Amino acid sequence: MYPKFEYFTEEDVDLYYEMCATFHKLHLIKTNRKKLFSVNCHSICRALVMFYGTDTLTLCDGYISEVVVHPRSKEKVHGMGIHSWLKTNAGSILDPYPVGMYSVCPVFVANAGDESEIIKARYVEDPSQLDDPEFFDVDSVSEQAYYQVARLEEVTGKTRASSTWIS
Repeated sequence: MYPKFEYFTEEDVDLYYEMCATFHKLHLIKTNRKKLFSVNCHSICRALVMFYGTDTLTLCDGYISEVVVHPRSKEKVHGMGIHSWLKTNAGSILDPYPVGMYSVCPVFVANAGDESEIIKARYVEDPSQLDDPEFFDVDSVSEQAYYQVARLEEVTGKTRASSTWIS
């Protein structure tokens, strides 16, 4: 089953499919890294922004709200904490590491439509969430992000848009 693309721009849909294909390729290649570290939403999002560029994606840091009440149905939804995700130029959410699970298919939420309201309401931008070194180790996230960018270059044959660390 394919997602409804009624509220998505063509550019967003193309980017989504490209990311899904790239993530699939990433899962298929072997790693030669000597040092093991865990991959997380913070490093993957920063790697993708460095790879695609800030003209294509915006990095968002904050949290997935714990309880959200849908504006129309008044249904309560429970969630999780600190998180990083991406926004497209059209304002759609691309979450390449949906709530702590590395997936071949990112979560893709349109900027409009009734179905998007409750999901978008859960993504709360608040960069101060990353101020606690217990939850966000800049050195570790940076190392992971640069490693992921190199892997993206390897599987796509493309060069990253930026070598600048996205904090």
